[in-house]
Amino acid sequence: MYSPHREKTFGNKVEKHSGKQFIVFSQNHDQVGNRMLGERTSQLVSFEMQKLLAGAVMVSPYLPMLFMGEEYSESNPFQYFVSHTDAELGEAVRKGRKAEFAAFHDEGEVPDPMAKETFLNSKLQWELIAKDQHKVMLDYYKSLIALRKKNSALGMLSRDHMDVYYNEADNTLILMRWQGEQKVCCAMNFSKLEQLVVLPSTWNRWHKVLDSADPEWNGPVASPNEIVSSATVTMQPESLIIYINNHV
Repeated sequence: MYSPHREKTFGNKVEKHSGKQFIVFSQNHDQVGNRMLGERTSQLVSFEMQKLLAGAVMVSPYLPMLFMGEEYSESNPFQYFVSHTDAELGEAVRKGRKAEFAAFHDEGEVPDPMAKETFLNSKLQWELIAKDQHKVMLDYYKSLIALRKKNSALGMLSRDHMDVYYNEADNTLILMRWQGEQKVCCAMNFSKLEQLVVLPSTWNRWHKVLDSADPEWNGPVASPNEIVSSATVTMQPESLIIYINNHV
């Protein structure tokens, strides 16, 4: 594939490689720590989108990686900090960070990477686990992980037993996965609007096993528990619904 950044063709085809050779995530320490202010996904997107991103990672046929704290929607940033004993090196890092984000002055000041406050601002707040939406998010992640372990179609790291349908205009995606008699349909709406999604007619009747928009997860409204193939499903904005074949 041609890379505009590298101005050349870059990379190799990976069609024959197993899913276990790939790691998938919605955020990691490099992406977060190298932002000027170190904002996590929890600070950048809605609660509903956080749940959708978690679901998209967990239903993929790859090895999921969670960034510390995302499983309970940690609200503290993860800022770039260092603790060099060499004063000159520390000052060089400080100047380098300022120079890197010189054009971002409208967003505020670059946190001092050598300041103790920058480190303290980035610490996890473990007490949040039992509070409000943080607890809801943690329980949601646990449900996703349990479902992935229980369902062989989701747990199998095969890129062959998979079909993907997407609608770029509506910003929706449907992932179909199967392993033996286990069949799973994962519908995702990445838009900020309700979307009507038609399930593929590959299989028959479906039973819902997880719905990120369900009030159980502090969502706006739940979708139907049972549905037939080729039926139209109204998906809430920034939501995920997971169905399994009802006859399995």
